Amino acid sequence: MNRFLTTVALLAACGTASAQLSLISISTSSTIDFDSFTGAGFASAPAAGQLDSDTIIVTGLSDGDLAFGATGDSGDFARGTTTGGETTGGAYAFDLGTGDFALGIQPAGSDFTPGTIVVAIQNDTGDMVSEIDVSYDIVVFNDQARANTFNFSHGASAGGPFTPEASLDFTTPEAADAMPAYVSTNRSITLSGLNIPNGGNYFLQFTSDDSAGTGSRDEIGINDISVTPTAVPVELQRFEIE
Repeated sequence: MNRFLTTVALLAACGTASAQLSLISISTSSTIDFDSFTGAGFASAPAAGQLDSDTIIVTGLSDGDLAFGATGDSGDFARGTTTGGETTGGAYAFDLGTGDFALGIQPAGSDFTPGTIVVAIQNDTGDMVSEIDVSYDIVVFNDQARANTFNFSHGASAGGPFTPEASLDFTTPEAADAMPAYVSTNRSITLSGLNIPNGGNYFLQFTSDDSAGTGSRDEIGINDISVTPTAVPVELQRFEIE
């Protein structure tokens, strides 16, 4: 990890300056909407259609685990854009219609079962952050008779440990929809009791695995990840000159 450590709070970055997000601050929130993502992969210096691997990575694919700052621009990491109904495992840009896109995964026998999407954020408020409001949409294309989990956890290190939040647990339906379409489900939580120093990092992890059923798996992904911090101003301690 490098560039995001010094300049970024949440930069989804899909290769254009307009895709970059506001720095995390006391008064504003930051959102990754993925609308410029075309499923072209991940890179530390992302080209058009790619995601910034300094900020967001995917693990558990048969082509390997992407590390922060690494490049994954082919194979499982760059399956392109889809409107649903894929069979090949890997990372896609889900086309939800009207210019709305999500980061999606088609799980397969050796892809994302289990797997994770990990998002890195940086406290750039100038103060200690004690609390973060997190919101995101889970996107599912339920075309298969198999259920998969998509659960949330968080931690101060990219390698864990991560604290699970059971209230946000999600499982796709086991029975396939008669007429499958992308369906979004919102999840939100306030993470309290944090002590993220100014310039410090924090990590949001989304984990998926098989849950029930057999055969092929639903497509599942994430969209509109929003983070809003509550900062604690650093107070000057009283001192006396004798």
